[in-house]
Amino acid sequence: AVEATTVDAREFLARLAADMEAREDDEDWEMEDWPKHHIVSELRGLPANAAMTQVGLRAYLRFTHVAPGTAYEAIDLAKGLEAGVLDDGTVAIIEADLGEMSALRRLQEGLMGVLPQAVALAADGARSATSQVLQESQAPSEAPAPKRRRVWQ
Repeated sequence: AVEATTVDAREFLARLAADMEAREDDEDWEMEDWPKHHIVSELRGLPANAAMTQVGLRAYLRFTHVAPGTAYEAIDLAKGLEAGVLDDGTVAIIEADLGEMSALRRLQEGLMGVLPQAVALAADGARSATSQVLQESQAPSEAPAPKRRRVWQ
């Protein structure tokens, strides 16, 4: 089992919700099961403290108990950040791609620099590896993205 570190996520959540609300991307949300205003409201209503874990280059902020084997939908919030939304619409998890600099910056600033040491070290390694990858090599697809169902381990 991966050990969790409790972090104060209030500032992170407030900034993320405000940034999402300010974006004029409502048409992008038409493909999602949950409207943007619902996800923003969920972010604002999450508890202040989250259990933060890291697996490889992914960090997870868990705001409520999620039993192993629980399925959830991953919904894009911002570059490198996804919400894990349960079937009842509850945002239970926020996943961060530590190889994505903007997600890493949001975590560092929003958690007031209090990142678990393992996350910070993995992120340092990700910076050098990510700089060598050409993001443009993947052509954008016009087809709607399939629903991304995941299972909590």
